[in-house]
Amino acid sequence: MLNLLYTIVMFIIAISILVAVHEFGHFWVAKRLGVKVLRYSIGIGKPLWIKRLGADQTEYTLSALPLGGYVKMLDEREGEVAEAELPRAFNRQTIWKRVAIVSAGPVFNFLFAIVAYWALYVIGVSGVKPFVGEVLAHSVAANAGMQSGEQIIAVNNTATPSWEEVLMQLWPVLVDKGNLVIKTQNSTLQEKTYVLDYSNLNLERGLKDPIKILGILPFPKKLLAPVIGKVTPGMAAAQAGLLAGDKILKLDDTEITDWNDIAPYIQKHCVGPIKFSIERNGQRQTITVKSTIITEQGIAVARVGIQPQPPPQESLPTAQPVVYSLSPWHSLLRAIGTTSDMSLMTVKLLGKIFTLEFSFRNIGGVIQIASAAGRSADLGYQQFLKFLAVVSISLGIMNLLPVPILDGGHLLFFGIEKITGRPVSERTEMFLQRIGMMFLALLMSLAFYNDIMRMLVPGYGLDECPRF
Repeated sequence: MLNLLYTIVMFIIAISILVAVHEFGHFWVAKRLGVKVLRYSIGIGKPLWIKRLGADQTEYTLSALPLGGYVKMLDEREGEVAEAELPRAFNRQTIWKRVAIVSAGPVFNFLFAIVAYWALYVIGVSGVKPFVGEVLAHSVAANAGMQSGEQIIAVNNTATPSWEEVLMQLWPVLVDKGNLVIKTQNSTLQEKTYVLDYSNLNLERGLKDPIKILGILPFPKKLLAPVIGKVTPGMAAAQAGLLAGDKILKLDDTEITDWNDIAPYIQKHCVGPIKFSIERNGQRQTITVKSTIITEQGIAVARVGIQPQPPPQESLPTAQPVVYSLSPWHSLLRAIGTTSDMSLMTVKLLGKIFTLEFSFRNIGGVIQIASAAGRSADLGYQQFLKFLAVVSISLGIMNLLPVPILDGGHLLFFGIEKITGRPVSERTEMFLQRIGMMFLALLMSLAFYNDIMRMLVPGYGLDECPRF
């Protein structure tokens, strides 16, 4: 219950910040261009708090539903305007002024992302050095010739001091099928450059785990005895009768000598039951277990609910932490580059969804955003700030879609007005806005449906067993 409350609170905080930034863009530019602003509201619905300030007595409002916001400007289409104030009405402004005011919301979302990334790079970002622990056989990385023990120092000519920076560079590139250039450095500081061809990979899965789909493991797989150390109550293994201390000898007809071979086998055979041949107290027996598909951090995986006996502490691989920061100027350049890459990736992903290259089941809604807000806040201010930056970029792009009722729809109307020499009629605009509202309602319903299905149906959206 407390976790749910925490998630809701962090979601409200995140959405309120991003809506405030977006609406402040409209508000600030309108004020600077001489348009009278009547209300600046965070939230929609019934006002809970109102404060009037300034010569115009602009209302600053907090409203009941923290899922949006708006800026209300003086406009003849929404009521009578006094003769003396007509020059300050929004509808009386030149096209370029109206374009600037409407564009300012999304632009401020992009600026917020740049400022967030800039602050992170200046303050210093903690992470783990990207040493390659193991290269999986027959993988894209193995085919390119990559070796374990090397440190990834750049992806497509962008420096990568941590694994997270590697991810930040991989995500945008993976959207386009082609080649990936990775530069590494070995223990003697010799540099190598590898070209990875990922044109035949499943990019939907690759975007969820771009490092593993290339065949790279951050840590080498340690030989681990296939002895059960713990059985999760209520899971399939416990229900079937597996116990802590059982040594797994075979899965079906496949001999098992290393615990690391168990999970891939379960993933590959998640549809039907699996026969566990075990040794218990010197006696051999067979127990049949049917795996369960669950979702972990947005990725569907097959699980039976067993954990290994912990290995000796000295045999565990150790991560090499790193804290890296940049000068204010280089932080700004990096922040602009990161925001640009993430924006381009988002646009391309939307394009692939609407052209049916990616499934509509990838669309997430309020529940998924709320869950991500709670998880990122749990991991500290750095992750929460990165989450805000990513969602801010998404909000900016979504508002620029040429859909009536969104900022992009208004910009479309202004473009038509510029071409035809006269504004779109109120009747036509109202009709198109109704269509826009129906489209958004359909999109939101689809996103909400996907969120609910992810909670109710583990593995929702997968047509086959999830793969490593």
